[in-house]
Amino acid sequence: MARENQGLQFALIAFVILTILLGVTTFVFYGQSQDALMRAQASEQDAKEKARANTTIQEENNRLKELMGFPATMGLDEVNAKYSEDMRSYGANFPEENRYYSPLLAYLFQTIQDRDGEVVELKNELQGLKDEYQVAEAGRKGQIDEFQNTMADARDRVVQATASQRRDRDRLTTEQQQLQARLAKAQQQQRASVAAVENKLRQAGGQIKQLTGQLSKQSEIIAGVTQESFEVPDGEIRWVNQHNGTVWIDLGRADGLSRQVTFSVYPADVTDMARGGKKGSIEVTQLLGDHLAEARIVEDATADPLMPGDKIFTPVWSPGQQKHFALAGILDVDGDGKSDLHVVRNLITMNGGVIDSFMDESGNRHGTMSMNTRFLVMGKAPDSNEQPKMLATYTQMMKDADRFGLQEVPLGDLLQRMGQPMRRQVIGFGRGANPDDFKPRAPEGGPKVSTGNVSEIFKKRNPRSGNRSGAY
Repeated sequence: MARENQGLQFALIAFVILTILLGVTTFVFYGQSQDALMRAQASEQDAKEKARANTTIQEENNRLKELMGFPATMGLDEVNAKYSEDMRSYGANFPEENRYYSPLLAYLFQTIQDRDGEVVELKNELQGLKDEYQVAEAGRKGQIDEFQNTMADARDRVVQATASQRRDRDRLTTEQQQLQARLAKAQQQQRASVAAVENKLRQAGGQIKQLTGQLSKQSEIIAGVTQESFEVPDGEIRWVNQHNGTVWIDLGRADGLSRQVTFSVYPADVTDMARGGKKGSIEVTQLLGDHLAEARIVEDATADPLMPGDKIFTPVWSPGQQKHFALAGILDVDGDGKSDLHVVRNLITMNGGVIDSFMDESGNRHGTMSMNTRFLVMGKAPDSNEQPKMLATYTQMMKDADRFGLQEVPLGDLLQRMGQPMRRQVIGFGRGANPDDFKPRAPEGGPKVSTGNVSEIFKKRNPRSGNRSGAY
């Protein structure tokens, strides 16, 4: 009995141990299955989100293709090929950096509008010719109606008079024949009139073509006339006082001259200011009369001093008128890489010029160009990567200058013609220094100072000790 109980106990213990092991195993596998389930759910959720994102991107790409006029099923290579074909077909003359659908559509729309304007003008001229033709046609129809009515009345009179008098019938027959002859003549005249009107229409078409060609030639002539040049001097020097550094010129109050206007000076025999070599520059200090003013010598050369009769010129001022300017680009006067816009503006306004439009250092545009604007002063073009806003403003001002037919003048040419050469204020040191930057210079406008070196020609010579005959 005791052995049976002992076996039962062993069996019970074994059963309990197995039950515990089974519970622990079940718990462990259950936890792992929960973790796997959560990872599977997270992976499924991530896959769904990526699928939705891919769907959104695909829908956006398909929408872009539809907006560009391409089927949603077209691949990227086919879209690129179609884009290149469209640019070659419709944008061959369009700037390569702007070859996109939106700017190209705007360009084509503007071109169509310009052509529509020309077509409207031609239609108006054609309508005038049609109106003349209709007036002539109305007159011809009135004559035909009048002849037809007259002939009908004559026939009625013939029918009524036939029964009574043969003579009246003959007379009416004669009148009828006359009317028919008149009608035939009127018809012949009308046909000739119609032919004349048609010939006039053909001639008008030829005249329209001829006028179109003449208009193109006249536009070229007008452009040539309005392009001012830097070839004619504004005046000349009457007298020079080198000791005081002063000159007198033949311009004054009656010419609209003002103080501080700077002129470049050219030799008296130079007739082309654009090709002649400049001798120096002067600045007006005092107005002495209607055609007389005093000026100080700003720049001259000792080897070629200013003389009476020398020509003076400035591109900013002309006798009795103001010149209008527009400024574009980076206007660097002293070569330090920074804009000197205020310096250029002051130089132009002090010399009597008017600035209609300019762009500041931030790329903002001030003022507008007009038909009165004559010159576009061009500085350095902004960098496309570092200064995109300035480049956009610069490009637009160049387009406006072309539209108004402005004459483009580089900044260096303008300053040189005004007697204000490009200044070099940035001085380098070390191995790359320029020795000329460190030479002593006389004060501006002051007398020249001798260096102490005298030519052998002007040095005093003492006679050598001679013999009794007087020979040296």
